[in-house]
Amino acid sequence: MSSIQEDAHSDLNGAPKQPWEAEASEEEGTAWKNLSSALHESSKGLSIWRAPRPEFVASARGLAGDKSQKKMKRTKHVRFQEEVNVAKETTSQTADTQDTSSVTEVALALAKDVIAAAVQSVKEAENPIKNIDWVTHGEFTAERGRKQIEQFVLKWEYHSRWVHYTDFLRREDMGHSIFHYIYCVRWSIPTAQIPIAQITAGVYFTIKIHKKKPPDTPIDVSYVFEGQSLVHRPGMIRFREKWLRDIIEAKCILINPNMFQFNSIGIFQNIVGLDF
Repeated sequence: MSSIQEDAHSDLNGAPKQPWEAEASEEEGTAWKNLSSALHESSKGLSIWRAPRPEFVASARGLAGDKSQKKMKRTKHVRFQEEVNVAKETTSQTADTQDTSSVTEVALALAKDVIAAAVQSVKEAENPIKNIDWVTHGEFTAERGRKQIEQFVLKWEYHSRWVHYTDFLRREDMGHSIFHYIYCVRWSIPTAQIPIAQITAGVYFTIKIHKKKPPDTPIDVSYVFEGQSLVHRPGMIRFREKWLRDIIEAKCILINPNMFQFNSIGIFQNIVGLDF
């Protein structure tokens, strides 16, 4: 056995030794060094596959799961945002439609009011509200005031069957040289069965006299219908016969409530007849 084989055999039986550490000739040591360097250089280009550790596999799977969940969340968020945008657009369109319909209704109402006012204006121009020339403070007396009220109500438009009478009630001292003269115009409809009407409708006139005003100042006149609080002034509003009818009917209901419950032709017609 040669010395090289003996050294290799000793290396297998004992601790490994580099070839140049064995007792050999200088040439053999150089050969072993060259061979070892060549093997070392050739091993650099080789890659040895190793199975990944379990913790690394779990971590990688977790990262992949997180990425997948994030992607799903982004997808859901995008879909939700799209649905929200669609809902907003639908709501906006509905609101626009409602606003448009509201504006249209308001415009129609305004147009109707304007047309009605125009028609009323034409009617008033053709048939103006009638008034009289009222006396001045210097010309006024209680009796003259009563006659002027009679003259004024004759300007109203009403059925010929109505009769009325003006009565002076009282004078009220309001202080500060101001006096109120109170009158009542009583209206009724006598019939053949009831020549003297038991139920009347009253219109109360107030003439305001201020002693400190100049004598040539016209008197202040106002009136209210019985059971009402709305104050009227001559020449400001057109008289309506229905106001008198409503007063008569209201009094009839108070006297005989069954008349309202069982009457089918109307209370007022039942009182004065169907031809009214």
